[in-house]
Order: sequence, then structure tokens, then C-alpha cells
Amino acid sequence: MNRILSLLSCAMLCAASAHAAAEPECRIEAQTRDSKTVVCMIAHADAPQQFEFVAKFSGSHDDTELALQVALDDQSLACDAGSKLASEFEDGDITLNCRFAVSGNVGGKAQFRARIRSYHADFDAHQLLRR
Repeated sequence: MNRILSLLSCAMLCAASAHAAAEPECRIEAQTRDSKTVVCMIAHADAPQQFEFVAKFSGSHDDTELALQVALDDQSLACDAGSKLASEFEDGDITLNCRFAVSGNVGGKAQFRARIRSYHADFDAHQLLRR
């Protein structure tokens, strides 16, 4: 009986993971000394998906300016409340972020694009996270 339950549990977990959307694929499309453009392909799922794009910086000081511009399928994207798209004159480590949702027909993909601009700070990393 325990063996049957174990097999059923494994089958259910495998089936559930087969229906989960693939992790987004991100790449740097272009970059200069002061900017970077990141493009991520997001596979559509059965239900709306929640994401957060994060860009981290260090060495910010009193003349630093940072900005994050985002788009979804080549349309300007309005980020959810609590997102931080710009920073001016802050000291230390700074994180910019955009929280958003993606929905669409299963089998399709959405293209997320982020343009990251920095003046007088070191770019450390970017990440697209599921929420």
C-alpha cells in the first residue's frame, strides 16, 4: 500500500511540473558603459504569472542617477505599486525593480525588455524573479 501511495505521489508531482511554465530566458541585448538592455522571453501559462525584475547597483553617492525603463511586447509597461524605477542622489547599495503580471495563451511567449541606465554607480546584477 505504501508503495502504491509513493508511486501515485510521484506521478502527481511529475504531472504538475509538466504543466508549470518554463523559467524565463534572459539575455543582454545591448550595452554601453552607462546602459544595458536586457530581454527576457516569458512562456505563457494557464494562469497569470507574477514577476519582479531587479537591477542592483553599488557605489551610489550624491551625484548618482539610476533609471529602469521597461516594456512588455514592445509596449511601455506600467509596473505594480511598490516598484522603484529611478534613484537620484542616494548613497550606498541601490536596487531598482519592477513588479508586473503576464498572461496570454498557453504556447505563446511574451517579450520583456528592460533598459537600465546608470550614472556614477557600479552595475552589479539583474534578475527576473517569479513572485
